[in-house]
Amino acid sequence: MLEELLVQVEAQRSQVVGIVGDAGVGKSRLLYEFRQYLAGKRITYLEGRCLSYGQAMPYRPFIEALRQRCGLMESDSPEAVVEKVYTALQEVGMEPAASAPYLLQLLGLQAGTEPLATLTPETIKARTFAALRQMSLNGSQRQPLVLAIEDLHWSDKISEEFCDTLVESLAGAAIMVLATYRPWYHLLWIDKPYVTQLALQGLAPHEDVLVVRSTQQRGTLPEAVVQMILDKAEGNPFFLEELTCAVLEHGELRADLAMPDTVQGVLMARIDRLPEAATRLLQAAAVLGRECSRRLLEAIWDGPGRLEPLLQERQRLEFLYARTGAEEPIYVFKHALTQEVAYEILLTTRRQTLHAAAGQALERLYAERLEDVYDRLAYHYARTDEAAKAVEYLTHLVRRAIRGAAHAEALTALQEALAHAERLPEEKRDAQVIELVIRQARCLTVLGRLTDARDLLLLE
Repeated sequence: MLEELLVQVEAQRSQVVGIVGDAGVGKSRLLYEFRQYLAGKRITYLEGRCLSYGQAMPYRPFIEALRQRCGLMESDSPEAVVEKVYTALQEVGMEPAASAPYLLQLLGLQAGTEPLATLTPETIKARTFAALRQMSLNGSQRQPLVLAIEDLHWSDKISEEFCDTLVESLAGAAIMVLATYRPWYHLLWIDKPYVTQLALQGLAPHEDVLVVRSTQQRGTLPEAVVQMILDKAEGNPFFLEELTCAVLEHGELRADLAMPDTVQGVLMARIDRLPEAATRLLQAAAVLGRECSRRLLEAIWDGPGRLEPLLQERQRLEFLYARTGAEEPIYVFKHALTQEVAYEILLTTRRQTLHAAAGQALERLYAERLEDVYDRLAYHYARTDEAAKAVEYLTHLVRRAIRGAAHAEALTALQEALAHAERLPEEKRDAQVIELVIRQARCLTVLGRLTDARDLLLLE
């Protein structure tokens, strides 16, 4: 179906595809296979992912796509970022001086954003939308564009709003937007004539047995055990794979073998059977997110033994896979559920220790351009007992969100900062709480929630 829709896109008839399905049914795998199909074709492929904890991070999936469009790397200096953004705008026929300041602010830079100092947040937001939208439309005139947004159900509000405006403007453009989401999410633009919803169902009986047979190549399972796996997984491909691996690793291939009822339970059982060093590696990677760079993982590694052989073994067991990055390997969890389970089984004290280590590593690695990683610093320190650091970086996140008129995202970050401010030493707490409450009331006012703003100020 995606191949057929791509033919229309190449004929300047834009298409939007909503790929909906439960966790583990194959949404990400479908995008992966489609991207492999596009390899070698004259098509621009950009992607961004929404995060379960990313509601306070405005524009997150589109910042990812922008970095790919401009060819930005983690090690780029601010000067290099400015140069690459200007070049990317020139390549699609846009005037850099007019659009670059809005894109540079999105990327967290101060240099090059001076013209925005006198503009209102709402003006900045409107022109940021226009710059991102025009970059996509102009670029699609050079060659078709495929923009993939994963896990739209976790989108921040302003990304959702921009996505709506982009979809509205696609008529006559060689653009395909692919969005994946869970069934409980309501796609706002489903009624558009160029929107197709592709609902991924569980595998049919003759298909799910193929998955089990393919996965069990490392060993042979009795037919009775195969049938138990099929009954338990109910056609969910990821559940089928993980349950088959778990049974093979268990070693007891009895028909009465007790099997977990959920894919999360299967993942937990597989991780529990790993050696301690291997478990610690998965947990460290899970703290960094669905994917992480080699140098950041090395910076927080606190387990025994060398990292390299442990990484190779986790890849062999299909917990992680390595993706070639522009500068270094990127390690990605095979599935978001694997990362979630590895994170959830962490004891609170070690979880806080790893988040603190991640924050310190980011401060060290990005010492000359901390603004690039304010979102990650806020995320990590907000999950430690370092209240002052959490408030500091959440406040930076708030300022950036407000400058871009992302008031809903600013409000989310303010609420989190306020919870941490309550834990500050008494001599610093009151002034910090008052400042955060006033900012929260301003955001509520801008969002039209006047009663909430008044009640907040009266309560405090």
